[in-house]
Amino acid sequence: MSFADPSKVKVDGVTEVELPRVSTGDRTSEYTNSDGSIRLKIATAIGRRIRHTARIDLAKVIPSVINPSQNEEVSTSAYLVVDKPVSGYTNEELRKLTEGLKTFLTEANIKKLLGSES
Repeated sequence: MSFADPSKVKVDGVTEVELPRVSTGDRTSEYTNSDGSIRLKIATAIGRRIRHTARIDLAKVIPSVINPSQNEEVSTSAYLVVDKPVSGYTNEELRKLTEGLKTFLTEANIKKLLGSES
């Protein structure tokens, strides 16, 4: 079963943006807006361990720090990775673990994290 096409994300905390699927591969999908500044990547990598990843990348153009009369593109990303052994954990156990992390990541705790607190 695939993720919705288009998928929806809020990257500014308010506005929901629709991202149509632009590519699929072996256990991967990528969704992006029309100018490519917002990208959602969903992937599963299988090797000695299994890694499920959901990632959002943002890009924007800003005045250059070195030469403010010129512009430069900057980017950032946020992602969740569930890394598991090939056997030993059920999907329900991993769902509960992920739900626990989501619960921990309150607005206050995200501000602490981004403020380099530990």
